[in-house]
Amino acid sequence: MVKLAKARREAKDLEWRNHILDATSRCLSARGFHDTTIDDISRASMTPRSVLYRYFPNKDALLAETVLRSSRQNWAIVSSLINEASPGPGAVERLIEIMIPIFTVPSLFDRGRFNVEWWAWAVRTESGIRSFRETWREWREGLAAVIRSEVGDEPSDETVQAMANLMLALYNGLLLHATLEGDELDIEAIMRLQQDGWAGIFERAKGAQEEEAPGSTRRAGAERRRATRRA
Repeated sequence: MVKLAKARREAKDLEWRNHILDATSRCLSARGFHDTTIDDISRASMTPRSVLYRYFPNKDALLAETVLRSSRQNWAIVSSLINEASPGPGAVERLIEIMIPIFTVPSLFDRGRFNVEWWAWAVRTESGIRSFRETWREWREGLAAVIRSEVGDEPSDETVQAMANLMLALYNGLLLHATLEGDELDIEAIMRLQQDGWAGIFERAKGAQEEEAPGSTRRAGAERRRATRRA
């Protein structure tokens, strides 16, 4: 009976937390990070401030949890779309295809504004920095798994992680640029260029691994070229 009662309390607490997070997400979308207040969230969720503070110690903690949950939901959607087509060769190309609509929807400006406000808030608060690092880490790990399915076991984990970091940086930079430039950017052309670029990066990564493999003809050739240059 005690365990059952505890399970019910935990389920109720989770329901309340999600209800509050849903309301916070709506407030952030409508008013932005800087203009959203605890009172706004209290009204939107129809939850007394005392109850809000029972689940979240302060506004920053609430915002951080909202962003983190939203990021995980977004990755779950992207990941499911990739997996529907099955991982393996071509996975990164499919990922880029999936991302194209993000930069062409009418709500792009709102999404870009949201991200800019989140970044500005994140660098000023401990909770914000933690949420940013956590979301970046989770997306990086997800992208690294996609990249690994593309390139196989040859490149090192460090190389794959670097590729995932680069992909994230390109995505966020393009989101900011598309938000400010709007119709001035040919998103599809940029994405096609990325697909070609990543294909070249993967080939070079595989080639580097082959060159460094003991006894490989690539490595022997590279050593001969270095010896000739030194001479």
